[in-house]
Amino acid sequence: MASEANAIEPAQQVLFPDLVSNYQEGRDELNLAEFPISAIGNRLDPSVKTILFQDAAFDKSTGETITRKLTITASDQYGLPTAPDDEILLGLLQLSRIQNFETPTVTFTPYQLLRILGWSINTNNYRRLKESINRWMGVTLYYENAWRDKGTGQWIDASFHFLEQVEFYKPGQESALAPDGCSVFKWNDLVFRNFREGNLKVLDFHVYRTLEGGITKRLFRFLDKRFYKRNSLSFDLEAFACEKNWFDPACQNESIGSTDNRYCADQTPPAQGNSGT
Repeated sequence: MASEANAIEPAQQVLFPDLVSNYQEGRDELNLAEFPISAIGNRLDPSVKTILFQDAAFDKSTGETITRKLTITASDQYGLPTAPDDEILLGLLQLSRIQNFETPTVTFTPYQLLRILGWSINTNNYRRLKESINRWMGVTLYYENAWRDKGTGQWIDASFHFLEQVEFYKPGQESALAPDGCSVFKWNDLVFRNFREGNLKVLDFHVYRTLEGGITKRLFRFLDKRFYKRNSLSFDLEAFACEKNWFDPACQNESIGSTDNRYCADQTPPAQGNSGT
């Protein structure tokens, strides 16, 4: 992997010298901004392979409050996703956006992805990307009244992997799916259909890259979505922490101590628009 990184990096620097500084108007899929799909930290108990997320929400299409449930399971080999994995999945979404969401099959180089994320170009991060993408291949998500389908405008039941296929480039090995020097991944059809139908919001990727820590980045994505046409938000503190920002098994059994069990947020500065392609 080190030799691959050293061989590819100089050529990629010529092709994409300002990818980080120029890439500012990103995109976020609304379901991914709404629900936590990874741990908030960098590590999880490796013995935990299944997580349940559940909340109640008002459904405008029916005029009723519905229970939304998301169950996430992981492979024994790679485990559940953590905050860096969530960030990498968001980076894959940006690669698709750069390619205008033309096809669910996306060609890329690790160098491009690292540049978009603003991560250092080194062997450890190359290895980290590959491990993370393999982890997403092994993660299955079971949405019950919890996946918003753009086409129907309804909360539906859906079970899938975000990624259906991945092929990593190996020097000297030809690929039928990608040009020489490129890796390739393919989105699940249901997820990609939401991309194509515009279930997206503008995300200031320049600001996102400057934030530190999984909590801050998760808050930014969630609040930026919720601040659309709103100036303030109020949540029950425990529900906000456990249901909206990370899944932690302890949250199901323990309370978050606070003299004030409400979380309030004010919008400063105004959030960007809620949609875009």
